[in-house]
Amino acid sequence: MGLEFGNPERPEADNLLGLYAILSGRGREAVAAECSAMGWGQFKPLLAEAAVEALRPVQERYREWRSDPAALLQVLETGRSRPRPWPMPRWSGFARRWDSCRQAVHGSPEPPPET
Repeated sequence: MGLEFGNPERPEADNLLGLYAILSGRGREAVAAECSAMGWGQFKPLLAEAAVEALRPVQERYREWRSDPAALLQVLETGRSRPRPWPMPRWSGFARRWDSCRQAVHGSPEPPPET
């Protein structure tokens, strides 16, 4: 039996097939047909490839911002000056926790240097 949506004995299949449908830009029906005869060993590389391809524009944009620190700072400053849909104390608490986590992992609240 291949992978299928809606199998109550395999809820992980439903979740991962849905993720694959979203990341690949294909509908549930197309994914169900494509994966109906597949096992996990055949499906996992497809899901990984779809995830990499879906994130490629994000990675490229990240590299652009990291290559021009002045432009990145300008974008951050523009964002800082915009009204926020949430109250600042909530965001400030998140920022403090994020910095604490970063400090615990990297020994500094600053982002780690690019390698």
